Amino acid sequence: MKLIYQIPRNSLVWLLVSQAAAILPHLTHLPVGIIAGWLLVLVWRFQVYRGLWRFPRWPVKVVLVLSAALSLKIGYGRFFGMEPMIALLIAAFLLKVLEMHSRRDALAVIYLGYFVTATQFLMFQ
Repeated sequence: MKLIYQIPRNSLVWLLVSQAAAILPHLTHLPVGIIAGWLLVLVWRFQVYRGLWRFPRWPVKVVLVLSAALSLKIGYGRFFGMEPMIALLIAAFLLKVLEMHSRRDALAVIYLGYFVTATQFLMFQ
């Protein structure tokens, strides 16, 4: 990957802080599995940031997606409805951070953050 497309290290930290700010209001509505997945993603991404771990391969990503879907099914008992769909968006927001390599991926994370923030207004309607 060319150097001009990489995410600067300090930008990654700010993206993680802004992700936490977007998700914190949703914590009371999320299943425990999604919150645990968020902590796992933060630890994994921090270890990649430090250079100790590598980015996850596709089998790990598949396991994470399936466990997020299972957590939604256990937490809500259904997949359709406003709350499960918001939790699905948040799960995608979390997992996108884990596979973020380039500036284009960072921009997608920022856009997902805007949507996650906007869904907080749906919870109060």
